[in-house]
Amino acid sequence: VLSACVPFAFLTCRSMPAVGAILPRAVPANAQGELQGAIGGILSFTAIVTPFVMTHLYAAATAPGIERPLPGAPFAAAAVALVLGGLLFTQVARRLPGRR
Repeated sequence: VLSACVPFAFLTCRSMPAVGAILPRAVPANAQGELQGAIGGILSFTAIVTPFVMTHLYAAATAPGIERPLPGAPFAAAAVALVLGGLLFTQVARRLPGRR
């Protein structure tokens, strides 16, 4: 299962430069520092919170006494979050100036 996720992880990592090129066009020149700070803050927050949440999700999904353990629950949660983030990004990107 993990091997099947590698291509998607690669595409996700490759998309960050594109996002980094699109977002600065959406804010004025005097707010570029705020944008970069917000992006850095979000990345730092997720780097701290994600391991904690996914570890607890895995522990809950595989706890003793569960009739059907789901060891892939953290991967499913990550996939759902990725899809929701992609949908949100496309909605916001459509509202940018110069886009339809």
